[in-house]
Amino acid sequence: ELLSAIESRLKKRVKHQDLYDKAIGAPQKVGAVRAGIPELKKMITEANGRNFKKDQVVHYEGDKALGVYFVLSGKIKTVKLALDGRELITNIYQADDFLGINIILSNTPYTDTATALEDSLLCFFPKAQFEELLHVYPDIAEKFLQLLSREVRDKDTHLLQLAYQSVRKRIAESILRLFRKQDVIQDSVTISRDDLAALSGTASETVSRTLTEFRNEGLIEKNGNALRILNHDKISMMRN
Repeated sequence: ELLSAIESRLKKRVKHQDLYDKAIGAPQKVGAVRAGIPELKKMITEANGRNFKKDQVVHYEGDKALGVYFVLSGKIKTVKLALDGRELITNIYQADDFLGINIILSNTPYTDTATALEDSLLCFFPKAQFEELLHVYPDIAEKFLQLLSREVRDKDTHLLQLAYQSVRKRIAESILRLFRKQDVIQDSVTISRDDLAALSGTASETVSRTLTEFRNEGLIEKNGNALRILNHDKISMMRN
């Protein structure tokens, strides 16, 4: 439904653009289509960022979405609470990620709670401004369609992993997921035992035991909350 909503906006805008082209000439279309992304980057550059300290809540589940956030620096996790009170991390957002696209387009309250994993800097785009960008610039609408499609795919993959993979495989995939999300190649990722448990859908004690097994098998190196993969091929090909 969300993908259809954006696609509908995009088609409507293209229709309007075709009518506009007939009035002033088709060559104007190329310039108009390509103008959106630079404008968006300019807005981000000029935006006033808001600081969120580690563990500070960005929004709560059930809150009304008033716009979308863009992560300038740091990391944000989105979580849902199970009936027993345990957290399940549904996604992790970092620099250059947009937070809340799916919610603002579906016009529904937040379905999870967003909290800073570390000190973070975010800028905010009000709903009206965001919707205007989608309406005026087809290339921005197309970009967000791609982002939303990837987010939906990633969430589906995550749900399948939680449902069908063994504990060892889920924890291994969660570690790999953290490495893949990094925008630069680094030797290690930093995540607490509790957050890794919430990301892999298991208990903290199970995470501790499994990480010890991985370390003894020469798969990872652990130093506090820092994890380094020693054998990427082996941990990637781990059997379920």
